[in-house]
Amino acid sequence: MLTDDNITKIAKAITHFIFRNGPIEDMHADVNKNITDKDMKILNKYMVNRLAYIIILIKENRWFELNFLVNQFDFLFGQNWDNAKPDDGGMGKLLEEKLDRYRN
Repeated sequence: MLTDDNITKIAKAITHFIFRNGPIEDMHADVNKNITDKDMKILNKYMVNRLAYIIILIKENRWFELNFLVNQFDFLFGQNWDNAKPDDGGMGKLLEEKLDRYRN
């Protein structure tokens, strides 16, 4: 999965999963267009490029750099945020449904 050929695919999929198909889509689809199509393109490209960098760090086992990045941003910006609550976005149920189809 973690090959150079898949970096973009993975980054785009994660962007859709964690960002594009979330609350930002409702903001973008709003008739008042608080977020324009141009804004969305800029945001999507930014997310995909940053995620690609992180995926490369993981793929290349550059754990020192990833650790530095995580600790820097946590120290500078993340200390006052709520703790993460893992959310599979319904993917667990979807996967089970797909697997059930193959089993039957």
